Amino acid sequence: MVNLTVVDDAMVASMLNDPKYREAFPCLRDVKTTLSKKLRSCGSCGSKKVTVQQKSYMQAKQCLLSLSSGKRNELKALLNTHKIRFSMTDSKGKRIKWTF
Repeated sequence: MVNLTVVDDAMVASMLNDPKYREAFPCLRDVKTTLSKKLRSCGSCGSKKVTVQQKSYMQAKQCLLSLSSGKRNELKALLNTHKIRFSMTDSKGKRIKWTF
């Protein structure tokens, strides 16, 4: 069992694509649905698509942070870890870390 797992955007993307996480944590289904929608964006830069993707990953992290203690333990079991760390940037650009 791993001592600490850091949940970053790549891990969130992996969790969203794995049905066992979407079944265990229903709020991830909504995020997956948002990301599955066909988005129109600027052809050359794709800025709208990137912005929606970043907001969706932030929403997924907030969903996981708001879990009850029982669901947090279930998440730890699925990730096979003792502790989970989330690192996000707040609206002021400050980096915030949560560990449970």
